[in-house]
Amino acid sequence: MPAAKVLRAVASLGFVSLAGVLPAPMHGEGSPTVGSACGPVEKAPFRSVALVDLRTAKRVSRQRLAPDPALVRYLSQAYVKSPELVDTILRTANAEADRARLPRMLVYAVIATESSFDPEAVSVTGARGLMQVQPEAHPEKVALVSEPGGLLHPVANIRVGVQVLEQYVTATSGDLDDALRRYSGASRGYTQKVERHWVEFSRICARCAAF
Repeated sequence: MPAAKVLRAVASLGFVSLAGVLPAPMHGEGSPTVGSACGPVEKAPFRSVALVDLRTAKRVSRQRLAPDPALVRYLSQAYVKSPELVDTILRTANAEADRARLPRMLVYAVIATESSFDPEAVSVTGARGLMQVQPEAHPEKVALVSEPGGLLHPVANIRVGVQVLEQYVTATSGDLDDALRRYSGASRGYTQKVERHWVEFSRICARCAAF
């Protein structure tokens, strides 16, 4: 299911708006259940994973920034990165996603899609870092970067990348398909790749309901 349809369906039920997380009613009878462990989430459709992310984003922001250890281990092995680097990436992603009131899993999925968790990734078009930020497209945001290495610094890159993503989500009134198309420069199949990573990472987490 396209991401825009996922979010519109959730919003139509009164669960959430990407512009600001709203209180959610309980699942009705017949609704897919999502538990606090990985098992139930693995069997749930993408719509349920999105619902968990969006309805709990505000509550989670008050609880912890430390990433899920199971996800750190998985990403470290899958992308051949040190656990320390992965921890820094996810911890920063958590903080920035919470600030922007975006789902944490969305930021993880964009990072995976854009750079495969490589902080030093540079594309042929000049996009840089974990979230492949184009300096020429966002000069005002890039000008505020003070970390050594500029956009190749993980913390700086995620901060700017989430700001850009937040800008597009706001501009599209929460239409995630459209926001991701703008973020990617209309790359074919981009939204579907982000969705696949979102579901994949949600299944790995030992405490999926907290994400």
